[in-house]
Amino acid sequence: RMNWDAVGAVAELVGAVGVIVTLIYLATQVRQNTKSISTSSFQATTDALNQVNALIAGNADLAEIFTAVRNGKIDLTPVEYTRWEFLITSVLRIWETAYYQRSEGVVLDASWQRYEGSLRGMVKLPVFLPWWANNSFGFTKEFTDLVNSYVESEQVDV
Repeated sequence: RMNWDAVGAVAELVGAVGVIVTLIYLATQVRQNTKSISTSSFQATTDALNQVNALIAGNADLAEIFTAVRNGKIDLTPVEYTRWEFLITSVLRIWETAYYQRSEGVVLDASWQRYEGSLRGMVKLPVFLPWWANNSFGFTKEFTDLVNSYVESEQVDV
């Protein structure tokens, strides 16, 4: 004759082991999914920035404007300034997206450090400050606060 208490205990043990195995499997899947999302996010950001790079490289007028701005020129013609505005807005939107994704744990700190270095370099450009003063409203508060902190730290250094 079978002891039903023993059978019940074995069944509970088997069930508990099954739950543990399932949790380990799910944790592994979540970790792999997180890594995949992070990799995809990095690739998308890199692709977006490379599109801007290709745009500048493939357009002599835009390359001249970018070079002039990088060399400190602030007296752009109205058309040059408009082109620069669209360029910088595009780049800042890419960095804003990366910053948001970092806050969500999707972009790794090492990746963000690369973007942050470029962003800090952009903030140093003389033409950036007046543009930012008139256009920062178009970005999230969190990103605006971040850029403003860079602006403040750069003004102290100058």
